[in-house]
Amino acid sequence: MEIFPHTADMGLLVSARTLREAFKTCALAVSSLLVPQKVRPLSKRIIEVSATDRESLLVNFLNEIVFLFEAHKFIPSKIKISRLGRKNLKAEILGEKFSPQKHKQGIPVKAATYHNIEIKKEGNKWEIKVIFDV
Repeated sequence: MEIFPHTADMGLLVSARTLREAFKTCALAVSSLLVPQKVRPLSKRIIEVSATDRESLLVNFLNEIVFLFEAHKFIPSKIKISRLGRKNLKAEILGEKFSPQKHKQGIPVKAATYHNIEIKKEGNKWEIKVIFDV
């Protein structure tokens, strides 16, 4: 995983053996940007998203992670993707509620964007490049 600066945004480059692992790594990277400390898996949320293509599916999934934090102060620590198709995804998210006494807020991620998004298979690895509005 590599994080790179991009003007007023922040980019993320992920490489993984499977597409499922790459999606999961992207989501956990978003969580670590939002809250850089270790987070405990104390409660569970289920996320189901759909889209017209794989890139939109990734953006929708990552924006659900951002929404969980912004709307519910929920910080993911573990993610299990149970279904990943070309147009739909279902994941179990384990984590805990943000507490200012316990957690330090990191980079305020607003959203994943479609700008220069790439999902491709190179040899035996999947590579994802996604940019976030921060």
